Amino acid sequence: MPARPPPRHGRLPLVPEARPTAVEASAPFLRDTVTGTAPLTLPAAHLAAAAVFLALGSMALVAVAPLLARGVYNAPAVIATTHLFTLGVITVTIFGALSQLFPVAFGAALASSRAAWMAWALMIAGIPLFTLGLWLAHHALRDIGLALATAGFLVAGTNVTMTLPRARSRGPAWVAVGLALGFFALTIVLGVMLAANLQWGFLRALRTRALTVHLHLALLGWALVMITGIAHRLLPFFVVTEDLERPQARWALMSMAPGTLLVGAGLALASAALTWIGLALVEAGLALLFAHAWLVMRSRRKPIGSALMMAGGGLCLLALAAVLGPFVLLGVGGATLPIAYVTVGLLGIIVFIVGVSNRIAPFLSWISRFRARQGKERIPMVAELPSGALGAAQAAAMLSGILLLTAGVLLGQGSLARIGAVAFALGAMLHVTQLAWVTWGRRHAAA
Repeated sequence: MPARPPPRHGRLPLVPEARPTAVEASAPFLRDTVTGTAPLTLPAAHLAAAAVFLALGSMALVAVAPLLARGVYNAPAVIATTHLFTLGVITVTIFGALSQLFPVAFGAALASSRAAWMAWALMIAGIPLFTLGLWLAHHALRDIGLALATAGFLVAGTNVTMTLPRARSRGPAWVAVGLALGFFALTIVLGVMLAANLQWGFLRALRTRALTVHLHLALLGWALVMITGIAHRLLPFFVVTEDLERPQARWALMSMAPGTLLVGAGLALASAALTWIGLALVEAGLALLFAHAWLVMRSRRKPIGSALMMAGGGLCLLALAAVLGPFVLLGVGGATLPIAYVTVGLLGIIVFIVGVSNRIAPFLSWISRFRARQGKERIPMVAELPSGALGAAQAAAMLSGILLLTAGVLLGQGSLARIGAVAFALGAMLHVTQLAWVTWGRRHAAA
């Protein structure tokens, strides 16, 4: 019998005759990584880069927290901090998750893994330069960083777009990816326009309106539409329950996507009617997403862990942002309420994404470090890799920090806002520590 050829670099060996392990059975989201049909290092590299950007963004948040409490939203440092979160954490994580989601949910691997790596390299080179250039108001750094990051987004988006027609399964997640990419393209176009306006000022009085549309398309269209569409894949993975196709996810997507378009159009055209109709649809979509999450949580087979606590906390923060949204549109609360609304919504999405990372990283680490040793020696279980104490401390620090930061913004108290930002930054550092421990920590089974 000929010897089995060695695995290709960056991929796990194929074991078609092996019976599914406990990891494979409990983690359908990672099944293709386990069996070797997806590059293990690609999602891991994206998660690692997103963790670094989270740490940088949280440190920047400490510096700008007093500005937020004073109602200053257009300072260069505030804009730079926002982009560390939206581009560095949200966007990088989404493209990393898609590299793993496609083989599992759609039955087709990414069109090109080389293109995915090229996009990753361009993004991690461009995003720091772009945000540093924004912070320092340095035109050359900003423009070089923007060019590199935009090139990375175009390569990644094109790669995903070319993969979509090859999908064998086309459900809500498939539709959500296509819609979210469309919103992402609009977001990038507006972002490039706003960056050019910093130098030439051609938008004049329309700058604030364009900035508002840009931000809502990024958070509602790119992030939330994507999260809503793939929630039926992610949430069962969190609670280790049956991966059922629940209609709430589809209904939420059907409400949120057109609602986001109407909100963007209403803000762009200064049409209160369009904005209110769009807001109502978005809020209905969020309510359906929360209902879907509640049904999945009720069917869980394991107790709530820190990762699930983070994901649930992120959804609760999004619910709080949904409550604040109508008051912002009514003009209540002056300049601080819109800032609090964006802060809660943005950081709520960040916390949800961090919870997802905390759930996926141990599986990736276990597959890479221990699967080949299974049955030969005592090895730790997936649940033993992360530190429970670190996870609980991280969840407490980040969630309490966001609430304190928001309270400081609403009350105009810079010191309280900074305390909240420091707590959030501590949680971000604990997240990096947790990922490092999961990657290089426990080597043997607990006694």
